[in-house]
Amino acid sequence: MTRGRRRPPLHRRRTPEKGPPPAGLLISKWGGGFGVLAQARRLAALENGWKTLIARLRAVYRGGLTYTARFPAEAEEVGFFGELDFVGLALFPRLGSSGEPSDAELKRLLRFELERALALAVRWNKPLLVTQLGFPARADSWRSPAVPRGAADAAAQQRFLEALA
Repeated sequence: MTRGRRRPPLHRRRTPEKGPPPAGLLISKWGGGFGVLAQARRLAALENGWKTLIARLRAVYRGGLTYTARFPAEAEEVGFFGELDFVGLALFPRLGSSGEPSDAELKRLLRFELERALALAVRWNKPLLVTQLGFPARADSWRSPAVPRGAADAAAQQRFLEALA
């Protein structure tokens, strides 16, 4: 988006006359300089605004709607999943506090994160939609996979994917 230009009004972004809508629409709040907890607090304060936006989207869009929470901790603070069709979650689980975890620890941590995500879906009685899942092919990313760190290391990413399978 260029400076000074605004996005088209909501009703002009996607209408039935312009073709069928995609299967779903993601409502994402990324960045903005907020930490996870600060963002969750801000979301709680803006809950009515999100509900209004969701109602406006439903008036012009037939597909499924979700909000993507960046971490399960943030998703637990979202108060409007009841208005949506899916519980959306990006999973980049923190997998080690002191370096590279063992294979058994890696599987345990991944299972814990997935169980936590499923518990959110059960809590809201909505299907779980994992919108992003991953681990970078970087050696020092175990503590914070959302931010790739270290030298290239395809074996680290392979370990993550094998543990996930």
